[in-house]
Amino acid sequence: MLLCEHDPIALGWLALGPDREVPRQRWHTRLMPAPPPGGLGRRLAGSLRRRVYLRRVRGITDRLGSCGSGSIVHFPAVVIGHHRIELGRDVTINSGAFISVAEEAEGKRYDPRLTIGDRVTLGSGAVIACNGSVEIGDDVLTADRVFIGDTYHEYRDVTRPIARQGLADPRPVAIGSGAFLGIGCAILPGVILGEGAYVGAGAVVTRDVPSHAVVAGNPARVIRRWDGHAWVEPPVT
Repeated sequence: MLLCEHDPIALGWLALGPDREVPRQRWHTRLMPAPPPGGLGRRLAGSLRRRVYLRRVRGITDRLGSCGSGSIVHFPAVVIGHHRIELGRDVTINSGAFISVAEEAEGKRYDPRLTIGDRVTLGSGAVIACNGSVEIGDDVLTADRVFIGDTYHEYRDVTRPIARQGLADPRPVAIGSGAFLGIGCAILPGVILGEGAYVGAGAVVTRDVPSHAVVAGNPARVIRRWDGHAWVEPPVT
């Protein structure tokens, strides 16, 4: 009996390197004898899965522009533009992430940079699209399926499909230290979130958010803020 050297948790799609190779599923097909039955066999199999998984993780982190100690990108993940990404210490990017730091789109060149501070946790399914500058401060926490982008697809040329119109000029995005991004929210180009800002679930943030303010809705608006002494709610208009 033979056992393939892979495990569902360690399989995923990965775009390799700054040349933006077309993502492909990477399968390990080396065969080896199945582990012996019983507790020892289970421990050996578990150890093998961990080694395979960590080898895949290092395949991403070792290619980054910089990566602090204790940081990890969980599989499956798509990462484009590794060398233009800087991770601080103890960063966790959970499975299902799509991170694109693209230097070229539709023939136009960019000089992008994605910087993620210390102790940041990005939830599962996070999407970051960076063609200019995206900065995420220390101790930022996000729920799942968060979108952060500093550009968007152009649409104004009605003679061409949107997919062939390229991208709008990027506008820097910055997320202050200690902020929280709720499940399914979107942070759009040009937005600056202050320190300790709280973005509610599903919010679409199109403008700056003050420090220690809570925003919700589409488009997002401030529903509560810290005035230096207490939490206050703005008048309903």
